[in-house]
Amino acid sequence: MSTLRVLQMLPLAIALLVACQASGAPDTEVWSKPYEIVQRPRPTFPDQARANSGRVDLICVVAAGGRMTGCQIVSEQPERQGFGQAAVASMRQARIAVDPNGPQPGARIRSTISFWNGQGQPPS
Repeated sequence: MSTLRVLQMLPLAIALLVACQASGAPDTEVWSKPYEIVQRPRPTFPDQARANSGRVDLICVVAAGGRMTGCQIVSEQPERQGFGQAAVASMRQARIAVDPNGPQPGARIRSTISFWNGQGQPPS
């Protein structure tokens, strides 16, 4: 690729980078204040889990009506046992209050989902 072609494509690359940051890319700010949960997620314990408990941290985008969309797994313990996917699926039914002092549609929030199958020690 010629130097001229690279220079011609540079404005497009910069525009795409700015658009990704504005749309809730992972490096954008996450809401850090408490928020009111209107409808809690009800995760289903994964069938393939070998552990008695699990914990998943998610970052989701608030949509209209307080719905959660675009959830991304930040951490999952233990990994590869289905806890992450179950947590993301459960957030489809979760709702938060959208009010002037809380996160507005488009805001990114952090949520933690804990799992326990009733055996052994519950998660701390």
